[in-house]
Amino acid sequence: MTEQQKCPECGSTYLVRDGETGEVVCRTYCWDKQTGIVLEVTLTQGSTSATYKATSTNLWQAPSNPLAFVSSLPVEILSILISAIVAIAIVATALIYTKRKSG
Repeated sequence: MTEQQKCPECGSTYLVRDGETGEVVCRTYCWDKQTGIVLEVTLTQGSTSATYKATSTNLWQAPSNPLAFVSSLPVEILSILISAIVAIAIVATALIYTKRKSG
């Protein structure tokens, strides 16, 4: 389509010509500006119109602070976790060192 045409039903300028039938199909989209997710699509062809709406999603919402759970742990548990990680790292290093030395 070379000239700017408008849909007679809704006034949209998003028009596509169907390659098989030659009919003009109107498309309108509504999306969330923050996420870029399409929430609603309307297709109009002649006097027939179909609307598709996203009514729910399984998208995961990231927490505002990814380490928020760490700040909610008591100091005692946090220090035990850090000590356990350091102990595991020391044991792993010792095992690797003795394995290389004997091999």
